[in-house]
Amino acid sequence: MTIAMKTYIITRFSIFDFKHHAFKIQKQCNKDGYKSRLFSPKRLRSKFKVFEKMTLPSILGQNNKNWEWCIFSSAFLPVEFKERLIKLTQPHKQIRCKFIKSFDDFIFAPTDKGNYCTVRLDDDDGLAPNFIESLQKYREKKGHIVTHKNGIIFRMNKGNVEYGEKKEYRLGGVGLAAIGMNIYDCGHHIRIGQTYKDKIICDDSDNMFYLCSGEYCDSGRMS
Repeated sequence: MTIAMKTYIITRFSIFDFKHHAFKIQKQCNKDGYKSRLFSPKRLRSKFKVFEKMTLPSILGQNNKNWEWCIFSSAFLPVEFKERLIKLTQPHKQIRCKFIKSFDDFIFAPTDKGNYCTVRLDDDDGLAPNFIESLQKYREKKGHIVTHKNGIIFRMNKGNVEYGEKKEYRLGGVGLAAIGMNIYDCGHHIRIGQTYKDKIICDDSDNMFYLCSGEYCDSGRMS
């Protein structure tokens, strides 16, 4: 009998923690400057537009519905945007939002400790509709990392998603999955290939993720 694998998507949504030096937006800023930039209404409106048009629909539209989405955001997120995030996600019972004070509280535990995987997804990227279903073929690969090589760049144009060129991104953060493990416990995605070496599975299926290009992308991807 084949046992289905549950997928947990984990997203970090503008978590404020100045001591966590992992984001481009934090560079060359003091603590107050970083907080001001992170919670800028212009930045957050842009982030939410992408989240509403791409990230959220890409998960709700998955062919395989055996998933749970854990979104970690900041306890210091301005009230307007905290309420907006709650309003967007609360109708969907498979989505859990947790507002945390720092990355010390960025703690994930599966609700079902049977056969599962975790998937990393930024708040401004998306996954192809068959992404979770495609992961099922790796359900017996506990302890392995699955990276998807091929995706598509998109941009927001007048409030709408505009698809662009194809992107090859081996060991990129978007859609990086860990079988039977928390993907965020596996180290930085750029160095994960060295840490796990022979336990990296590179899936070369076409168009498996959607990578945002724009002013507020943390990686610096620009339109």
